[in-house]
Amino acid sequence: MDSSLKFCARTNELNLLIEHWLLASNTLDPIPQGVIIKSERGVGKTRLALEFYRQRNWGIDQSGETGD
Repeated sequence: MDSSLKFCARTNELNLLIEHWLLASNTLDPIPQGVIIKSERGVGKTRLALEFYRQRNWGIDQSGETGD
């Protein structure tokens, strides 16, 4: 995937994924979550998932180690 591509027009869906992730990742009171990304071909399901992953891994570098 070309990293120069801009993510647009799916912010509501991305925010929903982040909301569910935050509920599940709460270490004091986690609430299990399940999300299915389903739609027609070519509407950006993979791009949505990649953007979610990119935003959740802001502190991890290419080798998978935490950067300081």
